[in-house]
Amino acid sequence: MGYIKDESVSPAKAAIWYTISSIVQKGIGMFFIPVYVHLMSTEEYGTYTLFQSWEGIVMIFTTLNLAAYVFNNCLARSEYAREKITGIFLGLIYILTILSCIIFVFFLREFEILFGLSGKYIIAMVFDSAFFVCIDLWYAMKRFDYKYHGVVIVTFLISITNMLAGIIAVYFSEEKAFAAIIVKLVIQGIIALCLSVSVLIKGRKIFSLSIWKYALYFNIPLIPHFLSSKILQQADRIMIEKFCDISQAGIYGFSYKISEAMTIFNSALLASLIPWTYKKLKEKKFIEIQDKVFITIFLVGSLNMLFILLAPEMVSILGTEEYKEAIYIIPPVTCSCFLMYLFNVFVNVTYFYEHNKLVVAASIIAAIVNVVLNYVFIPSYGYLAAGYTTLVSYICLAIVHGIIYKYTLKLEGINTPVYDLRKILIFSISIIIMGTLSSFLYQNYIARYVIVVLLFFIFFIKRDKIFHSVRL
Repeated sequence: MGYIKDESVSPAKAAIWYTISSIVQKGIGMFFIPVYVHLMSTEEYGTYTLFQSWEGIVMIFTTLNLAAYVFNNCLARSEYAREKITGIFLGLIYILTILSCIIFVFFLREFEILFGLSGKYIIAMVFDSAFFVCIDLWYAMKRFDYKYHGVVIVTFLISITNMLAGIIAVYFSEEKAFAAIIVKLVIQGIIALCLSVSVLIKGRKIFSLSIWKYALYFNIPLIPHFLSSKILQQADRIMIEKFCDISQAGIYGFSYKISEAMTIFNSALLASLIPWTYKKLKEKKFIEIQDKVFITIFLVGSLNMLFILLAPEMVSILGTEEYKEAIYIIPPVTCSCFLMYLFNVFVNVTYFYEHNKLVVAASIIAAIVNVVLNYVFIPSYGYLAAGYTTLVSYICLAIVHGIIYKYTLKLEGINTPVYDLRKILIFSISIIIMGTLSSFLYQNYIARYVIVVLLFFIFFIKRDKIFHSVRL
């Protein structure tokens, strides 16, 4: 018999606290942007963002993303207690980390050339990835039973200590990029080791050949999907460093980080939309989904548009004179954030009906488009081109997922449309066109502020309908 969830804990209450902790974590991450930008040179900040880009890719191979998908499957199906399963996964991650470290040390020179980073950054990358996934495993274990207290406490502890120690270390260090990375590594390492010891004391198990084999067989085939997703997010910064220089990669990374602020709201809204959509799909209430989901798309698109219009003010507040040109990256990247939300709306239906292989194909197609476009346009037009190659890639991703959504309904024999594709298409095209053309208004303050006021007026008029839809 499997381990039974504690039904006394409210899933809704837990979800609210998970969202709050996520917003605080990402909000503190946004606070780092102006601080690090003012304390580091563009070259140092470029090194910092380049490290983050490569780490996201390296993590896939060094940890196999074991905190995703397969871990939750094991929690749901295994007869072992939660701590035993988590301990077994932790054991596998630490074994993978040791093997990865041996490989990286043995071929260190080759990896230094490939990454454009010195060896100390690469070794730090391997261990930081392991600690991150170990903490993520512990989060997933707690979330499975809606035990949000520990998750909130640990998230706040990591975020606040990293912020305080990071600022102090960067301020006093001569190698500012490496100081920021080491502070994060040490703090996550201490937390990860403490949580690991706690799990192992309770579970008293670190090895299970059957579970290790199941985990490897499950997640290794998903590597193309994980890798494609990361390439789509990170390839532009890596290729800017290769074709241009580390300073331009830093400027691009700065603008990308600012644009990603919109994903804080987008992700929180999506987190509440997914379970609601699943419930309505199960009840076959497709018309009800159409109206409410479109309101959320309208809200996300409008807020992204507002964000784009205020880009010059945000860059001037958060950055320095060296980053002034970054405003022209924000429109296409912010439109990409809107498209991320849009394709996740389509993915909800695909995942509900368990046609996961189609999702992998879509990620691979978008990643290939992104790399090819970067290779063609970055050498000729510099880092500014990367924002638009990213946008084109996400347009392709949204279109492919829209097609997959339609195909999924066909496979399931569903004749009633879950979403109103015509309305979504018209609105999405409007947001992309207006968003990308908004850069021409950056010197015209009056026109921009008139549009901003108009958007606020629309929000005010539609506030009841929007609030009702967001509450789901």
